[in-house]
Order: sequence, then structure tokens, then C-alpha cells
Amino acid sequence: MSMSELAQLSPQLDIRDFIRMSFQIWLDIRPSSIFGTSAECRCKSWLDIRPSSILRTSAECRCQRWFDIRRSSIFGTSAEYRCQSWLSFRPSSIFGTLSECRFQIWLDIRPSSIFGTSAECRCQS
Repeated sequence: MSMSELAQLSPQLDIRDFIRMSFQIWLDIRPSSIFGTSAECRCKSWLDIRPSSILRTSAECRCQRWFDIRRSSIFGTSAEYRCQSWLSFRPSSIFGTLSECRFQIWLDIRPSSIFGTSAECRCQS
């Protein structure tokens, strides 16, 4: 049965491509205790292209970034920065291929005690 025949039999069937693009950004400041505050900034954006048919492929690209500063105790603060991005191509059929690329990087600075600090940087791909 062809796609046009399916569309005639089922008027609810949507055979067009579906494209969605959205973007979010926010800043959140809240007190962590009566002695200090916490600031958090996050950004997310993604482009999602999906077919409405099972015979086509899907491409999805997402990016997340956020910066998080919070107090670990009344004696020190913690700063954390993270970034994630990935591109994923997915087939709609079991006969296609899958290609996915991901990247993560973050810097984490937090006090190890009330006498010193600890710094950590990680990268994954």
C-alpha cells in the first residue's frame, strides 16, 4: 500500500515532515542558607527534525549549558560549569545506520574542607 493510499484511508495520518526548534534560558537565584545565596544559570537549545513517516530518517541536535554556583557550607562556595552537546542521526528503519556524537566538559571547583579547595576538570567525547 502506498503512502497516498494510506493517507486516503486515514485522514488522521500525517505524511509531512515534522520540524521543531526550541530554545530555553533561565537564571535562578535562591538562598542556600541564611548565610549565603545560590546562583544558577542554565541554557538549553535544540533542533529536532522528525519525519512523520516510518520510511524516513530523523536528525536531532541538542545543546545544554549551565553554570551553577552554590554554597557547600557556611565556610565556602562551590562553582560548577557544565556543557553538553550532541548530534544524533537515527534511522526510522531497522535497516539503516546510527551515528551519534556526544561531547561533555565541565569544571568543578568545591572546597575539600574548610582549609582548602579542590579543582576538577573533565572532558568526555
